Amino acid sequence: MKNSISEEIHKRLEELNISQHGIFTREFSRLYIGNEFCQNLLPEAGQLVEFIQKAGNEGFNITICYPYLKESYIDSCTDMLDKINIYCRESNIKLEITINDWGLLQLVSNKFPYLSPVLGRLLNKRKKDPRDEWKWKVEAYEDSMEENHLNEEKVNAFYKKYGISRYEYEVHNYYNKIAEGNHSLHFPFYQMVTSMYCHLFNSCTNLKGSGTKSIKQCQRYCSEMVYLYPSHLSTIGKGNSIFGFSDVLFKQPDILEKYIKSGIDRLIFTA
Repeated sequence: MKNSISEEIHKRLEELNISQHGIFTREFSRLYIGNEFCQNLLPEAGQLVEFIQKAGNEGFNITICYPYLKESYIDSCTDMLDKINIYCRESNIKLEITINDWGLLQLVSNKFPYLSPVLGRLLNKRKKDPRDEWKWKVEAYEDSMEENHLNEEKVNAFYKKYGISRYEYEVHNYYNKIAEGNHSLHFPFYQMVTSMYCHLFNSCTNLKGSGTKSIKQCQRYCSEMVYLYPSHLSTIGKGNSIFGFSDVLFKQPDILEKYIKSGIDRLIFTA
């Protein structure tokens, strides 16, 4: 909140030693704020509105990231979205919000006209297991792995009915056949598994290292610790999710060009 957002972005790219890579020749124009996978990592409503205002003042477009919606979080979610909706109405702007839960889609569509729903990654379900390349004859099924329900015309019509016209894709171990329209592509990390229970929390609070204990007060263990897997899998466990890493866009510009021609008009970088 104290520093320039653009300066913080460039500082992070320099720390990763990728600031000079050709994929970053264009300036960042949009911020994804929030968390798509864990409700305990969402900022407080007031803090979120403050950051939205700061980002807008610095010329950034904004997408609010929201995860699945547990029953116990409905009231706090509604309160947060109501504050954002009021801010948008007073500022005469509309903001995107990622939808990763059917209940949230209904809630946004019915009550919050200043929030534009975007299909989140948890609802863009795909098989994204880096171990697939060692499976017998998996190459025979690669073409079918490139598609999912988003490639069906009836499904697209259903989403448009609820105001969804943008889908969030990820770069992973299979190519995505992009649905009709203009859509987004996340890189270099992709979501593999997300649970309603935080395995890291249970490992830190249970000597057995397992269990499905609900979190009453999140200790943010994921800010300091992660699960590590064999290096050849390029996989990391963080909080309640497991993520894979793909460097294909850094190394194969022809893949990026193919995605752009297929309808990808937005790249989202996660550091």
